[in-house]
Amino acid sequence: MEKVSIFHLNDLHSHLEMWPRISSYLLSKREEAKHHNDTFFAFDLGDAVDREHPLMEATGGQAMTRLLNAAKIDGATIGNNEGIGSTKEQLDQLYASASFPVILGNLVDIKTGKKPNWAVPFRLYRTNEGTTIGVLGVTVPLNVSYEPLGWHAEDPFRAVEKVLSVYKDLADVLILLSHVGYSFDLEIARRHPELDVVIGAHTHHVLPRGERIGDTLIAAAGKFGEYVGEITLELEKGHVLSSTAKVRATGELPEATDEKKWTDQYELIGHQLLSEEEVTILAETFQIDWNQCGELVQLGLQAMMDYSRTEAGMLNAGLFLRPLLSGIVTRNDLHEMLPHPMRIAKVSMSGERLLLLLQDIAAKKEELEHREIAGIGFRGKVMGKICFSGIQYEELSDTWFWNEKKIRPDQLYTFATVDHFIFADYFPLLHENEKIEILFPYFLRDVLAGYLKKNHNMK
Repeated sequence: MEKVSIFHLNDLHSHLEMWPRISSYLLSKREEAKHHNDTFFAFDLGDAVDREHPLMEATGGQAMTRLLNAAKIDGATIGNNEGIGSTKEQLDQLYASASFPVILGNLVDIKTGKKPNWAVPFRLYRTNEGTTIGVLGVTVPLNVSYEPLGWHAEDPFRAVEKVLSVYKDLADVLILLSHVGYSFDLEIARRHPELDVVIGAHTHHVLPRGERIGDTLIAAAGKFGEYVGEITLELEKGHVLSSTAKVRATGELPEATDEKKWTDQYELIGHQLLSEEEVTILAETFQIDWNQCGELVQLGLQAMMDYSRTEAGMLNAGLFLRPLLSGIVTRNDLHEMLPHPMRIAKVSMSGERLLLLLQDIAAKKEELEHREIAGIGFRGKVMGKICFSGIQYEELSDTWFWNEKKIRPDQLYTFATVDHFIFADYFPLLHENEKIEILFPYFLRDVLAGYLKKNHNMK
Protein backbone atom coordinates (compact mmCIF):
# COMPACT_ATOMS: atom_id res chain seq x y z
CA MET A 1 0.00 0.00 0.00
CA GLU A 2 1.22 3.49 -0.80
CA LYS A 3 0.29 6.87 0.67
CA VAL A 4 -0.22 10.03 -1.43
CA SER A 5 -0.54 13.44 0.25
CA ILE A 6 -2.17 16.23 -1.76
CA PHE A 7 -2.09 19.74 -0.32
CA HIS A 8 -4.21 22.48 -1.86
CA LEU A 9 -4.85 26.22 -1.69
CA ASN A 10 -7.70 28.17 -3.17
CA ASP A 11 -8.96 31.74 -3.46
CA LEU A 12 -5.90 33.26 -1.82
CA HIS A 13 -6.76 36.62 -3.42
CA SER A 14 -3.20 37.81 -2.76
CA HIS A 15 -3.73 37.82 1.01
CA LEU A 16 0.00 37.51 1.52
CA GLU A 17 -0.04 38.16 5.25
CA MET A 18 0.07 34.39 5.80
CA TRP A 19 2.00 33.43 2.68
CA PRO A 20 5.45 32.91 4.29
CA ARG A 21 3.83 30.52 6.79
CA ILE A 22 1.89 28.66 4.09
CA SER A 23 4.91 28.36 1.83
CA SER A 24 7.16 27.20 4.67
CA TYR A 25 4.55 24.64 5.73
CA LEU A 26 4.21 23.18 2.22
CA LEU A 27 7.97 22.89 1.83
CA SER A 28 8.32 21.19 5.21
CA LYS A 29 5.50 18.70 4.49
CA ARG A 30 7.11 17.88 1.16
CA GLU A 31 10.38 17.07 2.93
CA GLU A 32 8.52 15.03 5.53
CA ALA A 33 6.80 12.97 2.81
CA LYS A 34 10.14 12.44 1.07
CA HIS A 35 11.66 11.19 4.32
CA HIS A 36 8.87 8.59 4.64
CA ASN A 37 9.05 7.74 0.92
CA ASP A 38 5.46 8.95 0.48
CA THR A 39 4.26 10.87 -2.58
CA PHE A 40 3.50 14.57 -2.18
CA PHE A 41 1.69 17.03 -4.46
CA ALA A 42 0.57 20.64 -3.95
CA PHE A 43 -1.98 22.44 -6.13
CA ASP A 44 -3.45 25.92 -6.33
CA LEU A 45 -7.11 26.18 -7.32
CA GLY A 46 -7.12 29.73 -8.71
CA ASP A 47 -7.81 33.29 -7.62
CA ALA A 48 -4.32 33.35 -6.14
CA VAL A 49 -3.84 36.71 -7.87
CA ASP A 50 -5.84 39.73 -6.76
CA ARG A 51 -4.74 43.14 -7.93
CA GLU A 52 -5.99 44.72 -4.73
CA HIS A 53 -2.48 43.93 -3.48
CA PRO A 54 -0.03 46.60 -4.70
CA LEU A 55 2.61 44.04 -5.66
CA MET A 56 0.14 42.25 -7.91
CA GLU A 57 -0.99 45.52 -9.48
CA ALA A 58 2.60 46.59 -10.09
CA THR A 59 3.68 43.27 -11.65
CA GLY A 60 0.50 42.28 -13.48
CA GLY A 61 0.20 39.35 -11.08
CA GLN A 62 3.53 37.82 -12.06
CA ALA A 63 4.87 38.19 -8.52
CA MET A 64 2.33 35.57 -7.45
CA THR A 65 3.67 33.13 -10.02
CA ARG A 66 7.14 33.54 -8.53
CA LEU A 67 5.79 32.96 -5.02
CA LEU A 68 4.04 29.77 -6.17
CA ASN A 69 7.31 28.68 -7.78
CA ALA A 70 9.14 29.17 -4.49
CA ALA A 71 6.53 27.03 -2.71
CA LYS A 72 7.16 24.28 -5.31
CA ILE A 73 3.53 24.06 -6.38
CA ASP A 74 3.02 21.04 -8.67
CA GLY A 75 0.16 22.51 -10.69
CA ALA A 76 -2.56 25.16 -10.74
CA THR A 77 -5.72 26.16 -12.51
CA ILE A 78 -6.98 29.71 -12.94
CA GLY A 79 -9.80 31.59 -11.28
CA ASN A 80 -11.79 34.53 -12.55
CA ASN A 81 -9.37 36.95 -10.89
CA GLU A 82 -6.57 35.68 -13.10
CA GLY A 83 -8.80 35.21 -16.14
CA ILE A 84 -10.81 38.43 -16.22
CA GLY A 85 -8.80 40.50 -13.77
CA SER A 86 -6.07 40.62 -16.42
CA THR A 87 -5.96 41.92 -19.95
CA LYS A 88 -5.42 39.23 -22.58
CA GLU A 89 -1.77 40.24 -22.86
CA GLN A 90 -1.31 40.12 -19.09
CA LEU A 91 -2.87 36.66 -18.85
CA ASP A 92 -0.68 35.41 -21.70
CA GLN A 93 2.35 36.56 -19.70
CA LEU A 94 1.15 35.68 -16.20
CA TYR A 95 2.69 32.21 -16.15
CA ALA A 96 5.71 32.89 -18.38
CA SER A 97 8.09 32.09 -15.51
CA ALA A 98 5.99 29.31 -13.95
CA SER A 99 7.83 26.14 -12.96
CA PHE A 100 4.48 24.31 -12.70
CA PRO A 101 1.84 23.48 -15.34
CA VAL A 102 -1.39 25.46 -15.57
CA ILE A 103 -4.12 22.83 -15.94
CA LEU A 104 -7.18 24.26 -17.67
CA GLY A 105 -9.50 22.58 -20.14
CA ASN A 106 -12.27 25.09 -20.86
CA LEU A 107 -10.66 28.31 -22.12
CA VAL A 108 -10.08 29.09 -25.80
CA ASP A 109 -8.82 32.07 -27.78
CA ILE A 110 -11.79 33.50 -29.70
CA LYS A 111 -9.69 34.43 -32.74
CA THR A 112 -7.89 31.11 -33.14
CA GLY A 113 -10.35 28.75 -31.46
CA LYS A 114 -7.37 27.14 -29.75
CA LYS A 115 -6.47 26.58 -26.11
CA PRO A 116 -3.86 29.04 -24.76
CA ASN A 117 -0.29 27.85 -25.12
CA TRP A 118 0.36 28.44 -21.41
CA ALA A 119 -2.20 25.82 -20.33
CA VAL A 120 -2.78 22.08 -20.71
CA PRO A 121 -6.17 20.36 -20.32
CA PHE A 122 -4.71 17.33 -18.54
CA ARG A 123 -1.50 16.48 -16.73
CA LEU A 124 -0.25 13.03 -15.80
CA TYR A 125 1.73 12.60 -12.58
CA ARG A 126 3.40 9.49 -11.19
CA THR A 127 3.67 8.42 -7.60
CA ASN A 128 6.84 6.99 -6.11
CA GLU A 129 5.56 3.51 -6.86
CA GLY A 130 4.52 4.27 -10.42
CA THR A 131 0.78 4.82 -9.98
CA THR A 132 -0.47 7.35 -12.54
CA ILE A 133 -2.54 10.29 -11.33
CA GLY A 134 -4.37 12.30 -13.98
CA VAL A 135 -5.28 15.90 -13.15
CA LEU A 136 -7.68 18.08 -15.14
CA GLY A 137 -8.90 21.61 -14.44
CA VAL A 138 -11.79 23.96 -15.28
CA THR A 139 -12.73 27.51 -14.39
CA VAL A 140 -16.01 29.40 -14.04
CA PRO A 141 -17.40 30.49 -17.46
CA LEU A 142 -18.05 34.20 -16.90
CA ASN A 143 -18.26 34.94 -20.62
CA VAL A 144 -19.85 38.34 -20.21
CA SER A 145 -16.36 39.33 -19.08
CA TYR A 146 -14.16 36.76 -20.86
CA GLU A 147 -15.38 37.37 -24.40
CA PRO A 148 -14.66 41.14 -24.58
CA LEU A 149 -11.11 40.23 -23.55
CA GLY A 150 -10.76 37.79 -26.44
CA TRP A 151 -11.41 34.52 -24.59
CA HIS A 152 -14.32 32.10 -24.50
CA ALA A 153 -14.81 29.90 -21.44
CA GLU A 154 -16.53 26.69 -22.45
CA ASP A 155 -19.19 24.99 -20.37
CA PRO A 156 -17.21 23.19 -17.63
CA PHE A 157 -19.48 20.12 -17.69
CA ARG A 158 -18.81 19.60 -21.39
CA ALA A 159 -15.12 20.37 -20.96
CA VAL A 160 -14.71 17.74 -18.24
CA GLU A 161 -16.57 15.20 -20.36
CA LYS A 162 -14.34 15.90 -23.39
CA VAL A 163 -11.09 15.73 -21.43
CA LEU A 164 -12.10 12.50 -19.70
CA SER A 165 -13.13 10.89 -22.98
CA VAL A 166 -9.61 11.45 -24.32
CA TYR A 167 -7.39 10.97 -21.29
CA LYS A 168 -9.09 9.01 -18.52
CA ASP A 169 -7.73 5.62 -19.57
CA LEU A 170 -4.18 6.91 -19.13
CA ALA A 171 -4.56 7.33 -15.37
CA ASP A 172 -5.15 5.05 -12.41
CA VAL A 173 -6.47 7.95 -10.29
CA LEU A 174 -8.37 11.02 -11.54
CA ILE A 175 -8.43 14.41 -9.82
CA LEU A 176 -10.34 17.51 -10.91
CA LEU A 177 -9.19 21.03 -10.02
CA SER A 178 -12.42 23.05 -10.10
CA HIS A 179 -12.68 26.82 -9.89
CA VAL A 180 -16.41 26.74 -10.64
CA GLY A 181 -18.15 26.45 -7.29
CA TYR A 182 -19.61 24.10 -4.72
CA SER A 183 -22.82 23.16 -6.56
CA PHE A 184 -20.84 22.34 -9.71
CA ASP A 185 -18.47 20.13 -7.71
CA LEU A 186 -21.37 18.11 -6.34
CA GLU A 187 -23.00 17.71 -9.75
CA ILE A 188 -19.80 16.84 -11.63
CA ALA A 189 -19.15 14.11 -9.06
CA ARG A 190 -22.64 12.73 -9.66
CA ARG A 191 -22.14 12.75 -13.44
CA HIS A 192 -18.62 11.33 -13.39
CA PRO A 193 -18.16 8.73 -10.66
CA GLU A 194 -14.80 7.86 -12.27
CA LEU A 195 -13.40 11.03 -10.65
CA ASP A 196 -11.67 10.02 -7.43
CA VAL A 197 -11.25 13.55 -6.05
CA VAL A 198 -12.78 16.95 -6.85
CA ILE A 199 -10.94 19.86 -5.26
CA GLY A 200 -13.15 22.96 -5.34
CA ALA A 201 -12.87 26.72 -5.23
CA HIS A 202 -14.57 30.00 -6.30
CA THR A 203 -17.45 29.99 -3.81
CA HIS A 204 -15.03 30.23 -0.85
CA HIS A 205 -16.56 27.25 0.92
CA VAL A 206 -14.76 25.24 3.58
CA LEU A 207 -15.22 21.48 3.84
CA PRO A 208 -13.43 20.60 7.11
CA ARG A 209 -13.61 16.84 6.51
CA GLY A 210 -14.56 16.85 2.86
CA GLU A 211 -17.79 15.46 1.46
CA ARG A 212 -18.52 12.41 -0.58
CA ILE A 213 -20.71 11.72 -3.59
CA GLY A 214 -20.54 7.98 -4.05
CA ASP A 215 -16.84 7.11 -4.02
CA THR A 216 -15.76 10.62 -5.07
CA LEU A 217 -14.17 12.79 -2.38
CA ILE A 218 -14.91 16.51 -2.58
CA ALA A 219 -12.57 18.97 -0.83
CA ALA A 220 -12.26 22.74 -0.42
CA ALA A 221 -10.24 25.07 1.79
CA GLY A 222 -12.05 28.39 2.06
CA LYS A 223 -10.48 31.70 1.10
CA PHE A 224 -7.72 34.25 1.73
CA GLY A 225 -5.20 31.66 2.90
CA GLU A 226 -7.15 31.06 6.10
CA TYR A 227 -6.76 27.30 5.61
CA VAL A 228 -4.52 24.81 3.87
CA GLY A 229 -6.31 21.73 2.57
CA GLU A 230 -4.86 18.23 2.87
CA ILE A 231 -6.07 15.10 1.11
CA THR A 232 -4.68 11.67 1.89
CA LEU A 233 -5.04 8.79 -0.55
CA GLU A 234 -4.15 5.22 0.27
CA LEU A 235 -3.55 3.21 -2.89
CA GLU A 236 -3.07 -0.45 -3.71
CA LYS A 237 -2.05 -1.51 -7.21
CA GLY A 238 -3.39 1.68 -8.77
CA HIS A 239 -6.71 1.64 -6.93
CA VAL A 240 -7.92 4.01 -4.22
CA LEU A 241 -8.48 2.06 -1.00
CA SER A 242 -9.33 5.13 1.06
CA SER A 243 -9.47 8.91 0.69
CA THR A 244 -9.78 11.52 3.42
CA ALA A 245 -9.74 15.32 3.54
CA LYS A 246 -9.10 17.90 6.21
CA VAL A 247 -8.14 21.55 6.52
CA ARG A 248 -5.51 23.16 8.72
CA ALA A 249 -6.07 26.70 10.01
CA THR A 250 -3.10 28.73 8.80
CA GLY A 251 -2.99 30.69 12.05
CA GLU A 252 -2.19 27.45 13.87
CA LEU A 253 0.71 26.50 11.59
CA PRO A 254 4.29 27.02 12.75
CA GLU A 255 5.54 30.56 12.25
CA ALA A 256 7.90 31.09 9.33
CA THR A 257 11.26 32.79 9.77
CA ASP A 258 10.88 36.60 9.54
CA GLU A 259 7.32 36.23 8.23
CA LYS A 260 6.27 39.77 9.22
CA LYS A 261 9.32 41.22 7.50
CA TRP A 262 8.48 39.36 4.31
CA THR A 263 4.83 40.38 4.22
CA ASP A 264 5.80 44.01 4.86
CA GLN A 265 8.30 43.75 2.01
CA TYR A 266 5.64 42.51 -0.39
CA GLU A 267 3.55 45.61 0.38
CA LEU A 268 6.49 48.00 0.34
CA ILE A 269 7.89 46.82 -2.98
CA GLY A 270 4.45 47.04 -4.59
CA HIS A 271 3.89 50.58 -3.32
CA GLN A 272 7.37 51.64 -4.43
CA LEU A 273 6.92 50.28 -7.95
CA LEU A 274 3.53 51.96 -8.35
CA SER A 275 4.82 55.24 -6.88
CA GLU A 276 7.46 55.40 -9.60
CA GLU A 277 4.73 55.76 -12.26
CA GLU A 278 3.51 59.35 -12.34
CA VAL A 279 0.03 59.93 -13.77
CA THR A 280 -0.51 63.68 -13.52
CA ILE A 281 -0.09 66.78 -11.34
CA LEU A 282 -3.22 68.21 -9.73
CA ALA A 283 -3.83 71.80 -8.71
CA GLU A 284 -6.55 70.88 -6.22
CA THR A 285 -7.47 68.25 -3.66
CA PHE A 286 -10.58 66.10 -4.08
CA GLN A 287 -12.01 65.07 -0.71
CA ILE A 288 -14.19 62.08 0.11
CA ASP A 289 -17.20 61.52 2.31
CA TRP A 290 -18.99 58.20 2.07
CA ASN A 291 -22.24 59.85 3.19
CA GLN A 292 -22.17 62.56 0.51
CA CYS A 293 -21.96 62.85 -3.26
CA GLY A 294 -18.83 64.97 -2.94
CA GLU A 295 -16.32 66.30 -5.42
CA LEU A 296 -14.31 63.11 -5.73
CA VAL A 297 -17.39 61.03 -6.54
CA GLN A 298 -18.40 63.65 -9.10
CA LEU A 299 -14.92 63.45 -10.62
CA GLY A 300 -15.30 59.69 -10.89
CA LEU A 301 -18.71 60.06 -12.51
CA GLN A 302 -17.35 62.53 -15.07
CA ALA A 303 -14.44 60.21 -15.91
CA MET A 304 -16.78 57.25 -16.29
CA MET A 305 -19.23 59.16 -18.51
CA ASP A 306 -16.42 60.53 -20.66
CA TYR A 307 -14.94 57.06 -21.17
CA SER A 308 -18.29 55.42 -21.95
CA ARG A 309 -19.64 58.39 -23.96
CA THR A 310 -22.83 58.54 -21.96
CA GLU A 311 -24.83 61.47 -20.59
CA ALA A 312 -25.44 60.07 -17.12
CA GLY A 313 -23.80 57.87 -14.54
CA MET A 314 -24.23 56.16 -11.18
CA LEU A 315 -21.59 55.38 -8.53
CA ASN A 316 -21.53 54.67 -4.80
CA ALA A 317 -19.38 56.93 -2.64
CA GLY A 318 -17.94 53.98 -0.71
CA LEU A 319 -15.81 53.09 -3.74
CA PHE A 320 -13.37 55.91 -2.96
CA LEU A 321 -11.20 54.81 -0.06
CA ARG A 322 -8.98 57.89 0.29
CA PRO A 323 -8.90 61.47 -1.00
CA LEU A 324 -7.00 62.54 -4.10
CA LEU A 325 -4.45 65.09 -2.97
CA SER A 326 -3.07 68.02 -4.95
CA GLY A 327 0.39 67.69 -6.44
CA ILE A 328 1.91 64.65 -8.12
CA VAL A 329 -0.51 61.77 -8.55
CA THR A 330 0.97 58.29 -9.08
CA ARG A 331 -0.47 54.91 -9.91
CA ASN A 332 -0.01 54.09 -6.24
CA ASP A 333 -2.34 56.95 -5.23
CA LEU A 334 -5.03 55.74 -7.62
CA HIS A 335 -4.61 52.12 -6.58
CA GLU A 336 -4.93 52.96 -2.88
CA MET A 337 -8.00 55.06 -3.64
CA LEU A 338 -9.68 52.54 -5.99
CA PRO A 339 -8.29 49.02 -5.37
CA HIS A 340 -11.43 47.36 -6.77
CA PRO A 341 -11.14 45.22 -9.94
CA MET A 342 -14.19 46.97 -11.40
CA ARG A 343 -14.89 47.97 -14.98
CA ILE A 344 -17.37 50.39 -16.49
CA ALA A 345 -20.75 49.10 -17.69
CA LYS A 346 -23.06 50.85 -20.16
CA VAL A 347 -26.70 50.12 -19.37
CA SER A 348 -29.55 50.87 -21.77
CA MET A 349 -33.20 50.64 -20.73
CA SER A 350 -36.55 52.24 -21.43
CA GLY A 351 -37.62 55.23 -19.42
CA GLU A 352 -40.34 53.06 -17.87
CA ARG A 353 -37.80 50.58 -16.52
CA LEU A 354 -35.37 53.35 -15.59
CA LEU A 355 -38.02 55.01 -13.43
CA LEU A 356 -38.72 51.71 -11.68
CA LEU A 357 -34.98 51.28 -11.09
CA LEU A 358 -34.59 54.79 -9.68
CA GLN A 359 -37.56 54.28 -7.37
CA ASP A 360 -36.03 51.01 -6.14
CA ILE A 361 -32.69 52.74 -5.50
CA ALA A 362 -34.41 55.55 -3.61
CA ALA A 363 -36.38 53.07 -1.49
CA LYS A 364 -33.21 51.18 -0.51
CA LYS A 365 -30.78 54.08 -0.11
CA GLU A 366 -31.03 54.34 3.69
CA GLU A 367 -30.57 50.59 4.08
CA LEU A 368 -27.59 50.41 1.71
CA GLU A 369 -25.57 53.52 2.60
CA HIS A 370 -24.10 52.09 5.80
CA ARG A 371 -24.20 48.43 4.84
CA GLU A 372 -20.87 46.62 5.09
CA ILE A 373 -20.37 44.72 1.86
CA ALA A 374 -17.70 42.43 0.46
CA GLY A 375 -17.04 40.44 -2.67
CA ILE A 376 -18.14 40.71 -6.30
CA GLY A 377 -15.26 43.07 -6.95
CA PHE A 378 -15.81 45.41 -4.00
CA ARG A 379 -12.71 45.92 -1.85
CA GLY A 380 -13.96 48.68 0.43
CA LYS A 381 -15.90 48.80 3.69
CA VAL A 382 -19.42 50.20 3.15
CA MET A 383 -21.60 50.97 0.15
CA GLY A 384 -21.88 54.69 0.91
CA LYS A 385 -24.29 57.08 -0.73
CA ILE A 386 -25.46 56.22 -4.24
CA CYS A 387 -24.74 59.20 -6.46
CA PHE A 388 -25.81 60.30 -9.92
CA SER A 389 -24.69 62.66 -12.61
CA GLY A 390 -27.15 63.60 -15.33
CA ILE A 391 -30.07 62.21 -13.33
CA GLN A 392 -31.97 64.46 -10.88
CA TYR A 393 -34.90 64.04 -8.52
CA GLU A 394 -37.37 66.80 -7.62
CA GLU A 395 -38.95 65.92 -4.30
CA LEU A 396 -41.76 68.47 -4.46
CA SER A 397 -43.23 67.02 -7.65
CA ASP A 398 -41.87 63.48 -7.07
CA THR A 399 -40.34 63.60 -10.54
CA TRP A 400 -37.12 62.18 -12.01
CA PHE A 401 -35.25 64.15 -14.66
CA TRP A 402 -32.60 63.22 -17.24
CA ASN A 403 -30.35 66.25 -17.68
CA GLU A 404 -33.19 68.51 -16.55
CA LYS A 405 -35.77 66.94 -18.88
CA LYS A 406 -38.50 64.77 -17.45
CA ILE A 407 -37.80 61.07 -18.04
CA ARG A 408 -40.23 59.71 -20.62
CA PRO A 409 -41.39 56.08 -20.24
CA ASP A 410 -41.21 55.40 -24.01
CA GLN A 411 -37.68 56.76 -24.55
CA LEU A 412 -34.43 54.74 -24.44
CA TYR A 413 -31.77 55.92 -21.97
CA THR A 414 -28.13 54.83 -21.64
CA PHE A 415 -26.06 55.48 -18.53
CA ALA A 416 -22.74 54.33 -17.07
CA THR A 417 -22.08 52.52 -13.83
CA VAL A 418 -19.61 49.92 -12.51
CA ASP A 419 -19.96 46.21 -13.21
CA HIS A 420 -20.29 45.54 -9.46
CA PHE A 421 -23.92 46.65 -9.72
CA ILE A 422 -24.47 44.30 -12.66
CA PHE A 423 -23.08 41.22 -10.91
CA ALA A 424 -24.57 41.98 -7.47
CA ASP A 425 -28.28 41.69 -6.82
CA TYR A 426 -29.04 44.91 -4.94
CA PHE A 427 -31.34 46.13 -7.69
CA PRO A 428 -33.02 43.32 -9.67
CA LEU A 429 -33.96 45.54 -12.63
CA LEU A 430 -30.29 46.35 -13.14
CA HIS A 431 -29.04 42.86 -12.37
CA GLU A 432 -31.45 41.28 -14.83
CA ASN A 433 -31.29 43.90 -17.58
CA GLU A 434 -30.27 42.43 -20.93
CA LYS A 435 -28.92 45.58 -22.61
CA ILE A 436 -25.56 45.82 -20.87
CA GLU A 437 -22.10 46.36 -22.31
CA ILE A 438 -19.09 45.99 -20.02
CA LEU A 439 -16.18 48.04 -21.31
CA PHE A 440 -12.78 46.38 -21.45
CA PRO A 441 -9.95 46.20 -20.62
CA TYR A 442 -9.56 49.05 -18.12
CA PHE A 443 -10.51 49.19 -14.44
CA LEU A 444 -12.18 52.25 -12.93
CA ARG A 445 -8.83 53.54 -11.60
CA ASP A 446 -7.32 53.33 -15.11
CA VAL A 447 -10.31 55.21 -16.55
CA LEU A 448 -9.87 57.92 -13.91
CA ALA A 449 -6.14 58.11 -14.71
CA GLY A 450 -6.89 58.77 -18.37
CA TYR A 451 -9.46 61.42 -17.51
CA LEU A 452 -7.10 63.21 -15.13
CA LYS A 453 -4.37 63.31 -17.78
CA LYS A 454 -6.76 64.94 -20.24
CA ASN A 455 -8.61 67.34 -17.95
CA HIS A 456 -6.67 67.99 -14.73
CA ASN A 457 -3.03 68.03 -15.74
CA MET A 458 -0.70 70.82 -14.61
CA LYS A 459 2.34 69.36 -16.35
